[in-house]
Amino acid sequence: MDEAIRVLIVSPQATLREQIQASLHEVLDERARFIGAESVARALNLGRANRPHLVACDLADVMEDKLSMRRLAQLPKAVTVGIYQPQTLRANQTESECILQAIRAGFQDVLRFPLSRQEVSEVLDRVLLSGRLPEARASKGQIFGIFGCKGGVGRTTVAVNLATLLAAGLDDEVCLVDTTRQYGNARNYLGFDPKSGLLEAVQAEDRLDSELIRSLMVRDERSGLWFLDAPLRIDAPLDQHGLARVLLTLQDMYSVVICDGEIGVDAYTLTLLDLCNRVCLLLEAVVPTIRATRHLLGVLQDLEYAAEKFLVVLNRYNDFEGNVDFEEVGQALGHAVEALCPYERRCLIAINEGVPLVLSEPKTRFSVALRELAQVLIGDAEIQPIKKRSGLLSRLFGG
Repeated sequence: MDEAIRVLIVSPQATLREQIQASLHEVLDERARFIGAESVARALNLGRANRPHLVACDLADVMEDKLSMRRLAQLPKAVTVGIYQPQTLRANQTESECILQAIRAGFQDVLRFPLSRQEVSEVLDRVLLSGRLPEARASKGQIFGIFGCKGGVGRTTVAVNLATLLAAGLDDEVCLVDTTRQYGNARNYLGFDPKSGLLEAVQAEDRLDSELIRSLMVRDERSGLWFLDAPLRIDAPLDQHGLARVLLTLQDMYSVVICDGEIGVDAYTLTLLDLCNRVCLLLEAVVPTIRATRHLLGVLQDLEYAAEKFLVVLNRYNDFEGNVDFEEVGQALGHAVEALCPYERRCLIAINEGVPLVLSEPKTRFSVALRELAQVLIGDAEIQPIKKRSGLLSRLFGG
């Protein structure tokens, strides 16, 4: 194999990381490039940036935190191996229980430390060098997630308009994915009625490639945006593994992937958060929503997400007497509000017409604010001005 095998070793103990690396190096020799991580958060960031082939994780650091354990075990396109030391197990926990817990979390194999050369060779032969080695290469694009901790904060409005603005204003290709597992709405905001989408892409499994996924998508000729629709079935069998496979494929195809997220904190949404380069967290200047967002930010901090990963966006803001002040929102959250999108009644008209407002009314305060938000996300790349495109109310309820 020409490419070096990338190995991510996760443990808070530097000595243990070195010992694990030494054991693996005996078998992999010059074919391996080792990357060390001292925490779950660091491992997830390095995992996204380096696309490791193999992840070796010290289970002692994550055994009591089932959610972190699952997130590590499900790093996209990586073979994951848990490593445990008998002396670090709980007093009432057997080695068999430790192994079972790790396997249930998604680790493909579990090894006892100190590692024997024979065990390491057997694992690598079985899961790494047997033709199941995943391709790991640098990604073409960035993934941005649009989330809100409550419904009705305008998440889909922002996702659709942001993706449309970038598609129309950048030289590179952009796609929008509605990752909602039930009742996705982005199709209606765009005026589309796709017959396939995310569910079919997930079901393709190992057959999924750029050609197949393109055949499941719809291209908006008005802006050049590519769109992958959410499933219409409320019982659609979507899981975090399939979602990761689809998003990583899209990341290699498009310069920007915008994901319309969903409410909740589970393995599916955490996988999406882990894959995103940045996440726009939307809220309104309403006390219940502010409190819920503050709680969510605390949960994400407990899960060791970096604060700079999240860009708080105050949406539908209207400066009237009795409304919570912009600065007060940031103080209540304990996190700066980094973008503001004003209330715009013409958004409702645009939704009914199935024409994103940034196309039909590119000079509204909302459209200008979206352009500023887009520029924050993508950095120095120039976003070209969008020419106004009229939309007729030619459809009602998909007709």
